[in-house]
Amino acid sequence: MEYKKGTTTVGLVCKDGIVLAADKRGSLGHLAMHKKVDKILKVTDFIGITTAGMVGDAQKLYDYLKAELQLYLLEREEDPAVEVASKLLSNILYEGRKSFLPYLSMFLLGGKSEDGGFKVFSLDSGGSSILDKYVCSGSGMELAYGVLDSGYKEGLSVSEGKVLAAKAINSALRRDVFSGDGIDVVVIDNKGYQKIKEGEISKLLGK
Repeated sequence: MEYKKGTTTVGLVCKDGIVLAADKRGSLGHLAMHKKVDKILKVTDFIGITTAGMVGDAQKLYDYLKAELQLYLLEREEDPAVEVASKLLSNILYEGRKSFLPYLSMFLLGGKSEDGGFKVFSLDSGGSSILDKYVCSGSGMELAYGVLDSGYKEGLSVSEGKVLAAKAINSALRRDVFSGDGIDVVVIDNKGYQKIKEGEISKLLGK
């Protein structure tokens, strides 16, 4: 059974968008996978999600969520807000907890909200959906929180958020053996979903 033993993901809200960040190491028990893993996935043009936990569960839930939101767009002829996506995924996870083997995954879901702003939710295998200004998940989350707790402030810009998120993940990469192999950063603003190039991430870290 393919299982991500460790992960570090970050989501934070800025005044002009949100930032999602994650490491790229996949692991099976104490072994690291031989290739890098994408832990931030595009759901719609204005919604993104980070994954942690069992790979199979995360993949199936992502496919399910993406398909349902595509149907929502076709039926209503409008982009679904992040609140809609969060409620739907929360319901799926809650129903799964009643089965013999619940979904063993945790997600950070962020994007454009109903009021035109931007929000980030954390969702766990029990079906909870919690709105946060900034949030982390995974085995390196304590290390990432140390950076965010001291660096996050209300009203920071996306440019500032990218730096903070990259530094938070980098902190986990230094100390958490199950996080590593690079950093991905995604911005979602009024222009939509944008993945930051690897070279720019190095600049964010001052390398």
